[in-house]
Amino acid sequence: MKKEKNKTPLHFCSSLSGSIWEISSHLAVEFQKHFNLTCEFLNESPEKKEVLLLHFLDPSIVRHEEFKKFKKKILIQPIDGTIIKKDVVDLFNEFDLIISPANASRNILQENGVTTKIKIIPNYYDSSLFDSIKKQKIEKYIPKDKFIFYHESTLHPRKGIEFLYEGFVKAFSDTKHVNDVVLIVKDNLYNIGNFKKIERLKRETIKLQKKYTNPANILKFSSYLNEEELKVLWEYTHCYATMAKIEGFGIPMLRFNLLEKPILCLNNKNSGYNDYLKNGMDCHMIPTKQIIAEDEFMWLYEKETEWAVPNIDDVVSGFRYCFNHHDDMLNDFQFIKRNHEMKEKKYLFQNVIKNYVNVIEDELNS
Repeated sequence: MKKEKNKTPLHFCSSLSGSIWEISSHLAVEFQKHFNLTCEFLNESPEKKEVLLLHFLDPSIVRHEEFKKFKKKILIQPIDGTIIKKDVVDLFNEFDLIISPANASRNILQENGVTTKIKIIPNYYDSSLFDSIKKQKIEKYIPKDKFIFYHESTLHPRKGIEFLYEGFVKAFSDTKHVNDVVLIVKDNLYNIGNFKKIERLKRETIKLQKKYTNPANILKFSSYLNEEELKVLWEYTHCYATMAKIEGFGIPMLRFNLLEKPILCLNNKNSGYNDYLKNGMDCHMIPTKQIIAEDEFMWLYEKETEWAVPNIDDVVSGFRYCFNHHDDMLNDFQFIKRNHEMKEKKYLFQNVIKNYVNVIEDELNS
């Protein structure tokens, strides 16, 4: 990559898959316009060690002898647990600045003893979200005469898919509305880390459905869908449903909030979506209790880290509420329309990028 002398040298690293990798890739493209960028995806080494920007903590990088040679070390870090390991806290405190996507992440970091200063820069949406939708073959697989609850995620354990499936099936099976609703689930491609659990949940759900004469229908897409195909699913969605036990931010929820689709989710103060959702207005939040996390596979957290989980009866009631009060919820969306300009300014990709650039430059000059 050709370097420009008037641009700050920035070495940008990211090693995870999923949304972290996707966000990093988007940021890297834009950072090339503002910095003399080197990064791992380009197989380059930094010529000048001015700023190291790391997306998600990597101990091997922090402990490497080159780490301390950088003038400024900045970490982008979402938080999806409540109890962070002490040695991980120590690693966090090696940075000059931590950027987190939501206030909940900052609160958890500080409560666990992180003393590094923390700036909030949210995740984003692209303006193409509101582009006109092109006709796609996937449309023929979407039931047009039903109320569609929709969910998309990695289906990792913290996503609470067991509550999503069970709650939906129990809410509508053998009821007068069973043929009026469908739950559509879009997961990622095959992932060896959670494939067995996903399959087990599918078998358990089928077993539950067989207990009913007329079970509620779940439609699952596991193949790759491009953005235009996904936008068709989003357009037909009536209500976005998620039972995530904790969310560092919740990108799909921001997207559906901006599309003015009601959201069904858990009431959890430790989730980042509290920054842009308001219970009883643009979403219906299900009561929860905090429990020790099960199947937590992220190495950052102690075994005592907690998740929020609902009572299944409350999940059933939540699904029924969003179906029965859909029109009322849409009418309450006037506040979203009033604040839409503000949300566009805050969460629009181009403005989030500007925020990153300003924060990085300010930190270098501090």
